This record gives sequence, structure tokens and C-alpha cells, in this order.
Amino acid sequence: MVTLTKRYQTQLDRISQATGQSIQKVWSELGAHNEADIEGFLERIGSHLTAAKNATVATSNGYYAFLGTARPGTVRAAAVESEFPVRDPFISYWQALKSGASEEDALAAGHARVLAAVTDYVTSTGRRTGDHAIEASGQRIVGWRRAL
Repeated sequence: MVTLTKRYQTQLDRISQATGQSIQKVWSELGAHNEADIEGFLERIGSHLTAAKNATVATSNGYYAFLGTARPGTVRAAAVESEFPVRDPFISYWQALKSGASEEDALAAGHARVLAAVTDYVTSTGRRTGDHAIEASGQRIVGWRRAL
């Protein structure tokens, strides 16, 4: 089970890294990083987030199926609520500028926040998929045993 869990975590990491790089590219290509640019940023990254969510739910379905918690494909991506904190990179950028950082350093702060937000998004999506898988299985969790 430990090997399976590590493989699952590695796969989620790959999803996070690939999505993070794609969204960081979009962040870099924004002409400006103002309040008015947030909606356009979200529109441009929407397909990346959807792909990450679908991959995470599919991976999580497989993981929970191997654990015997759910039948394969039990949880649909549409059933899993996931929210990406689209303002966070902008806030990191603005805070860096406000504290006296250069434009380059402020953009780097936004880049770092993009990757952290994507990692949180993928992790949260995996956990919420697990919640749905447990619920669908009819099992009741009464405690956890640390596997790693």
C-alpha cells in the first residue's frame, strides 16, 4: 500500500508541475497585473484547470479503486468542487511591489504563488475525490492509520 500511495503522490505531483508551468506561462504573458486583468487571467487558464481537475479525479479514482474504497470511475469530475484562488498571484505581486521589491522580483513572487496555488488545487481535488469515493462506497471512516 505504501508503494501505491507514493506512486499516487508522484502522479499528483506531475499533474501539479505540468499545470503550474502552463499557468506560469500565462502569468508571464499578461501585459499587466492589475485588478482588471484577473478575469482575463482566469479565462486564459480555465482549460488548464479543467485538464488538471480531470486528470486528478481520474488518478484519484484509480487510487481509491485499488484501495478497495470505490469502484473504478465512481466519482465524476463534475461532482468534485474545486476552486482555484485566481487572485492569489496578483496579491503576491502587489504585496511584493508595496514592500519595495523590483518589478522582476514581484513577478517572481506571482510565479511562485501560481505554483503553490496549483499544488493546493490538485491536492484539494484529490482529497475531495476521496470524500466522494468514501461516500459512494457506503463505508464509514472511524479513524486513520498513517501509512507513510
